[in-house]
Amino acid sequence: MIQLGSNDGVMDDPVHRIVRQPNVYSILVEPVPHVFDRLSRTYQSCARVTCLQSAVVPDEETKSIEFFFLRPKDGLFYDDAYSGWSSTSRDHLEKFRQYVRNFDDLLCSEMVPCVSVNHLFEMTGWQSVDFLQIDVEGLDVSIVGSLDFKTWMPSIIRFEHMHSDKASLFALLLRLRTLGYHTFSSGFDTACRVACGMRLPRGAKGRNRQLALPCIVWSHKSLAGNAPDQA
Repeated sequence: MIQLGSNDGVMDDPVHRIVRQPNVYSILVEPVPHVFDRLSRTYQSCARVTCLQSAVVPDEETKSIEFFFLRPKDGLFYDDAYSGWSSTSRDHLEKFRQYVRNFDDLLCSEMVPCVSVNHLFEMTGWQSVDFLQIDVEGLDVSIVGSLDFKTWMPSIIRFEHMHSDKASLFALLLRLRTLGYHTFSSGFDTACRVACGMRLPRGAKGRNRQLALPCIVWSHKSLAGNAPDQA
């Protein structure tokens, strides 16, 4: 499993219980330095988990990027929820100004290393990826769209769509359906699963088999109580 935008591995994390399963190997990616430190501590005793401090971008050329986030400071109120608000776009963070005390004092930016999603997949050395989980505050649709599906075909893809424009989201969903995915959108997120019995594209690295993961995915509170609507 690969998770992009892992935060601390606990707070509002839809895959924490999956990562903890004894037969799951995971790569967890988080770019914000102080949040990454917490993520590393969460899984420091789990040999099956690799934590990577990096941003993930759609293109292959960008090697580092300015990243905006809210950093705790002595004497100023800081809610743990603030750690979930970070982005390559300052304008995106401005959307949360009304919810953050001392927004201007907490806001900061750093240059962070970044990697494309395709290069990240290659770095794993794995033959296939069963589950790709994405929550990257607005770049989700672009990152899924940049995946080389001729080479990689994750059995399940789950991403946050709430910050994406509808036209780009619908175009991606149509493309995923032509590739053989069933797509379901509910709440803030969209989940995609390879249809049973589908023939993978020649050369694509994936597994055409039943997985026990969706029952856990759909238990996330953002989807609780909502039957997924097929797109």
